[in-house]
Amino acid sequence: MGGVNSVLRRSKVGEERCPAGAEFLTTRWSDVLAAGNAESPRSLDALGELCRRYWYPLYAYVRGCGFTEEDAKDTTQAFFEHVLESGLVARADESRGRFRWFLLRSLQNFLRNRIASSGALKRGGGSEWVSWDAVDAEDQFIADHDAARRPEDLFDLAWARSTISHAFRRLADEFAASGRAPLFEHLKPGLMAGPTAPSYEGIALQLGISVSAVKVSIHRLRQRFRELVKAEVESSLSDPTEVEEEFRHLIELLAR
Repeated sequence: MGGVNSVLRRSKVGEERCPAGAEFLTTRWSDVLAAGNAESPRSLDALGELCRRYWYPLYAYVRGCGFTEEDAKDTTQAFFEHVLESGLVARADESRGRFRWFLLRSLQNFLRNRIASSGALKRGGGSEWVSWDAVDAEDQFIADHDAARRPEDLFDLAWARSTISHAFRRLADEFAASGRAPLFEHLKPGLMAGPTAPSYEGIALQLGISVSAVKVSIHRLRQRFRELVKAEVESSLSDPTEVEEEFRHLIELLAR
């Protein structure tokens, strides 16, 4: 993600805002509250979305605490079972700020309580909120472990990568929804920067358009990507004035 990080770093934080009315299925505190309200028709969907977004950061933290790969997977699954069965999300306090901090503190308490009570952590036997086949978690953990040593740092780095990944998927979905998926496939290498970035001339040749048109298209693509990343960042904050600080933190994490 080094090239993508360079693109983000060049943005003027807070300069662009998402268009009015744009909707994101993200970890907004409103979604957190919906997940915690058993009577809400959105409860299960919202809770499932939270799990899908945060399973790898939580897995990375558990793995960084010294658990084996299999035990870390089982423990993360057990934590999600705990979230579902205990109504933990319903007790989330929006005034506490960053949602990921709430979730990390909850995981830390879960680990302490389970180890203290049983001396072991067993896999939950209920719903499967996480598909372990979807992502090779261990390969990603090994890569992240080279850049972050403390479990808390691993969690933060995994959060940053997850934020970028969701923004990228959202960008791809927008192009697909407007019937421009093939265009996105040609332009998406332009999100990279540095020596590995494709030449504008090469992209222009593929699309059969002018180099200047490619430059405009890639500029807009990068601008929209930054908007989506910042929207993802904002979605887990209770105080929108913290977006700039959190966005800078994300860039710093990816630059390590």
